[in-house]
Amino acid sequence: MSNNDDAPPPAVGVYWIDEADYPALLEIFADGPKLPRAWS
Repeated sequence: MSNNDDAPPPAVGVYWIDEADYPALLEIFADGPKLPRAWS
């Protein structure tokens, strides 16, 4: 059995989106049609 205390923490990804870029991102995201049309 391995010791999990020596394992590195899992990788986590975070990204930031500017409100002004949101309409363009809705067009390129694969799930864009499922996302809210408005930023807020």
